[in-house]
Amino acid sequence: MKKQFLILSTILLFLGCGQQNQKKAFLSENVVKQDSNYTISNIETDSINKLKKFREESLNSEYKNYRIYNLDEIIHEDFNGDGVVDKAEFKKQKNSGIIITDGKSHKQTKLGFGEKFAHLTNFNWVDFWGVLKDSTTFEIIFDNKTGDILGDTITKLKNTSIFVEEDEVGGGVITNENDKYKWIHQSD
Repeated sequence: MKKQFLILSTILLFLGCGQQNQKKAFLSENVVKQDSNYTISNIETDSINKLKKFREESLNSEYKNYRIYNLDEIIHEDFNGDGVVDKAEFKKQKNSGIIITDGKSHKQTKLGFGEKFAHLTNFNWVDFWGVLKDSTTFEIIFDNKTGDILGDTITKLKNTSIFVEEDEVGGGVITNENDKYKWIHQSD
C-alpha cells in the first residue's frame, strides 16, 4: 500500500511539474508580470504599432503640427500664451476629465468630471489625446434648434491646444481663448 501511494504521489508530482512548466512557457510567450509592469507579446506590440500608425494617418489629414500622447502621460505646454509652461493631466475614472494647471498661478481648471464643458460632461469616450500647435483648425457647425450639421468652418487657434479623440469617430480641440478654455467640435 505504501509503495502504491509512493508511485501515485510521484506520478502526480511529475504531472504537476509538467503543467507548471507549460503554464510558465505560456506566460513567458504572452504576458509576464514583472514589478507591476507588463511585457507585451509581439502580437500585441504589432497591434499597438498598427493602431498608432492608423491614428497618425487619420490625424495627418486634420492637423499639420501635432504630437500624440497616451492618456496616462502628462502634457507640459503653454496653453494660455503667457510664456510659462502649463500642465495637462487626463484623469480616467467614472466621470473622466482633464485638469489643466496654470504654470504661473498654479490655478487648476477642471474640464469634465460630471460638470458641463460645452455640450460634454465627461471624457470617458476618449482613446488618446495630444497637443496641437497649428494656427488654424476646422470646426463642425450645428444648427442649435435641430442639431443638424450645417457644415464646417476654419477656426483660428491663438495658443497651443489639446486635442482629444476616439478611434474611428473623431473628437475635438480644447483651446484657451481670453483666459477661458473653449471646445471646438470636430466629429459628426
